[in-house]
Amino acid sequence: MNFFTITLFLISFFVFPLNAENIPNLIGEWKGKNNTFSELKGMKTWDKNVIITEQNDRRFKGNF
Repeated sequence: MNFFTITLFLISFFVFPLNAENIPNLIGEWKGKNNTFSELKGMKTWDKNVIITEQNDRRFKGNF
């Protein structure tokens, strides 16, 4: 898992109430910046697109 996936999971897990009626529809294309750091490549930033294709309650599936 990369940082963006983990961040998206944590936001959906902790921010939204457990009540299924209040779960937002995440299906669609999401765009943002991916900021990373590695000892070999240093600091890098690039555009990241996430496409959510399916959602069942708080679980969702998609790709980058």
